Amino acid sequence: MIGLTKAAAVEYAPHGIRVNATAPGLTRSEMVDQWFAADPRAQERARSSASQGRAAGPEEVAEAAAWLCSDQASFVTGATLTVDGRTDGLVMRDGTDGGVNGDGRVR
Repeated sequence: MIGLTKAAAVEYAPHGIRVNATAPGLTRSEMVDQWFAADPRAQERARSSASQGRAAGPEEVAEAAAWLCSDQASFVTGATLTVDGRTDGLVMRDGTDGGVNGDGRVR
C-alpha cells in the first residue's frame, strides 16, 4: 500500500491530485469489541502494547484522514500517515513483544 501510494502520487501530481494513505493501528469498532469480549486477555495485551495504553477512537483516525484531505496538507503527497499510538517495535516490560506483530497488529 505504501508503494502504491507513492507511485500514484507521482503519477497524479501533474494533474493537481494528491494521493496519501493512513495506516491505522488498533481502532475501536464493533469487531474489536467482539474480539475483546471473546478473549478478555486480548484487551489487556492490546493496551499494554500501545504506548498510550488504549486503542484509537474511530474519530481520531478520521481526523487524521480529514487533515490529509484538507488545504492544510496541500503540499503533502505520497505520504502514509501512521495513526497507531506508536505500537510498532515496542518491547513489553516483561521482555516479550506483548502479542504484537511487527506491523503493529495484535495477535
